[in-house]
Amino acid sequence: MSLIQEKANQAIEILKEQNVDLWLTFVRETSGVRDPALDLLIGPNDLTWLSALILTRKGEKIAIVGNFEKNAIQRLAVFDEVLGYDTSIRELLRDTIARLNPDKIAVNISGNNVHADGLTHSMYERLRDYLDGTPYADRLTSAEAVISAMRGRKTPTEQACIYKAVEITDKIFKKTFDFIKVGMTEIESPGICKTSRVSTASASPGLKRIVLRSTLGLIHRLVTVVQPRLNFSPAIFFTLTLESNSKSFVRTFNE
Repeated sequence: MSLIQEKANQAIEILKEQNVDLWLTFVRETSGVRDPALDLLIGPNDLTWLSALILTRKGEKIAIVGNFEKNAIQRLAVFDEVLGYDTSIRELLRDTIARLNPDKIAVNISGNNVHADGLTHSMYERLRDYLDGTPYADRLTSAEAVISAMRGRKTPTEQACIYKAVEITDKIFKKTFDFIKVGMTEIESPGICKTSRVSTASASPGLKRIVLRSTLGLIHRLVTVVQPRLNFSPAIFFTLTLESNSKSFVRTFNE
């Protein structure tokens, strides 16, 4: 079972727990503006036409996509029903929602969690317009609790990725800190990270930099030309992408 298949099954159990009838992810042109929830549903893939990805607490998994994208979504083997359209998603979406008849429709809007706030304002307005004249336009609610639970609960595949990422990261840390020299600036450090990269077919390190803590403050900032002093501790920060899952790691070094 793939990771996105695991997450779809997990989402249905969460919908049951939270008494949410239907979770709807409504997107378009995701290569330009990407809803973070897509990583949980279709992995790194994109959708171009207006698309609706639907999961229900009864176990239905439905994708409504443009006809030219049907085959790609079917190959993911996540959705049991993949419906295609040629001109407009409106009627197909309305008919599908009416058939499912949910009392509560969770959509990706949130004032607190950016990962649950992928539905743009214009797409929200478009969705309400499509549902105009039905009782469902007033049944939209935030999917924040659903998405937060999905992101927080790691499936067996995710756990395996985390263990592997920690193993790879430890190798990178050991190689990197072997090359740190007294007097080296932060600007000079990215070259070290590239030199010490651990080769692996399934992992891709990114955002590689070494910064100096203490009086320079937090590590989430641009690197500088400041040289370390005795009271500085170098910290390496980067993101490791492993099988479409990105994990950020930080480690400090003290003599």
